[in-house]
Amino acid sequence: MLTGGRGDDSYVAIIKEQYPAMYSYGMHFVNNESLVKDCIQDVFVSLWDRRQRTDAIEHMRSYLFSALRRRLLRVMEQSRTRDSAADRQSEDTGFQVEFTIEDAIIARQLKDEQAQKLQHILSQLSSRQKEVIHLVYYQELNVPDAARSMGINTQSAHNLLHESLKKIRAFWQSLPE
Repeated sequence: MLTGGRGDDSYVAIIKEQYPAMYSYGMHFVNNESLVKDCIQDVFVSLWDRRQRTDAIEHMRSYLFSALRRRLLRVMEQSRTRDSAADRQSEDTGFQVEFTIEDAIIARQLKDEQAQKLQHILSQLSSRQKEVIHLVYYQELNVPDAARSMGINTQSAHNLLHESLKKIRAFWQSLPE
């Protein structure tokens, strides 16, 4: 709840708590720091403008991720319509995750060789599969919250996650030791 005299404190607390994760999430969509920061600011301004209705938001983090995702996609689409055809071809709107050794391997304490295998395997996944894995395993959202962030239903998120893990297992087993 962001209303009343304590609302300012709640609002500031939400910003401080969620900004780093939102920034990280946004940078996976577009490698433009100022655009991501502007879009995060737009999301928080919109949240403040609608503070009378924030009691209805059950899952604040997934709500903010979803709002940021929609805002980034909207801004990128507007930018694309203004750009020339050549500029449009150079822009990638898919969700991009760079699964680094530090993120994926040190956390799981695997050898460097296994890290290279895992990176190769993850590169074989679709953008949506990378996105659901990032939200569930790196942003630590549960599947229903990840689904809300992605703008899909929970069953679709479960299916994406299941298919992603199935592909990872199959690729992992097919790679030579």
